[in-house]
Order: sequence, then structure tokens, then C-alpha cells
Amino acid sequence: MKKKEPLSNIQMLCPEHSPKPIDYDGDPVALVGRHVKLKFDTGPAPDDIPAERWPDKESMWVKVSRVDGSTLIGFLDNEPVAVDMEVGDEVKFTVAEIVDIFAEGSA
Repeated sequence: MKKKEPLSNIQMLCPEHSPKPIDYDGDPVALVGRHVKLKFDTGPAPDDIPAERWPDKESMWVKVSRVDGSTLIGFLDNEPVAVDMEVGDEVKFTVAEIVDIFAEGSA
């Protein structure tokens, strides 16, 4: 079983340095089987973390499994720290929400 990152390790990024959506103008079908990074809302801070240290977004990788019109469907492939999701949860999103595409062969 994967060990979760401690909540105390979460770091805030200022909006200027936070990942921004990319301009992907290719065919969304070409992303099937690839990993893309999305930003997820975190919700309120837990009681043991000061609100000013709690990020409003968590960036995580999603493996794209299929495309349905303009909607991409994939599965969460990160262990969430600040988002109430689990590895393997289905995620529906659009190309406009993608902040990064994992470069093949860079692992």
C-alpha cells in the first residue's frame, strides 16, 4: 500500500507560479493512454493545518482512457493528499483543464 504524503508537507504556490492550462491544439484522441496533469479543488483546510498554509488546488496526474466528444475520461493515477479522491477514481475533463502532458520516455 502506498504511503500518503503528510499534510504538513503541502506547500502553497502563489498564483503567478501555479501551473496554468496549456495550449494543446492536437487531437484529444492522441492523448488516450497518456498521463495529463489536472488541478483539483482541495476544499477547506483540516483543523490541524492553518488555512493560510492550505492550498486551494492540488495538481495530480490522470491517465486518459477514452474521449467522448469534447470530454476526456481518465483515471486518477496519483495518491491525493488534499483532495477527497482515491487512486483509480474516474475523472472527466476537457482539454482546456490540462496543465501538463507527461513526456513519453521521461520517467
